Amino acid sequence: MTTRMLLAALCLTLAACASRGVTTLSAISAVEPNMSRQQVISLLGQPGRRDLNGPYEALLYCRTGWVSDEYIAIILHDGVVTGTQRYNDGVAWGSCAGWFPGVDWSPPTEER
Repeated sequence: MTTRMLLAALCLTLAACASRGVTTLSAISAVEPNMSRQQVISLLGQPGRRDLNGPYEALLYCRTGWVSDEYIAIILHDGVVTGTQRYNDGVAWGSCAGWFPGVDWSPPTEER
């Protein structure tokens, strides 16, 4: 009985770790400019990774796909959403949460 309980606890722990930062595209589309960090986390859950650059912060999430994995960085300035960045990458074995790309901190170029 004790072995079964330990095995069940281990499975639940591994499942929780594997899903950190994994989200759905429909949830990402609900993120809007001027939302707070807490609103984003309430909507999407804890990010898979968090990057900082001065007053900027990126909350990184992903979606594992059949052909490629999609990564989304929610960019915040002083704790408020200012934009998003999307990345696609070839499929790796397992969950996309095992690898997050770096954030492009360069300012966006002006359209001409």
